[in-house]
Amino acid sequence: MMLSEILSYNLALISIGFVTIGGLTLGIYHIITFHSFKAKQAEDKDDKSIK
Repeated sequence: MMLSEILSYNLALISIGFVTIGGLTLGIYHIITFHSFKAKQAEDKDDKSIK
């Protein structure tokens, strides 16, 4: 096997890994921000009902 073949194979695996990790990170980030957004909306609703 030539060095370029090994390198291109590893680069493919590395890029797939980056995409997977990036996707998971973004997914977790969206879940966290979405939950805090919902919590803030619920707080705002409570504040309005008190006033």
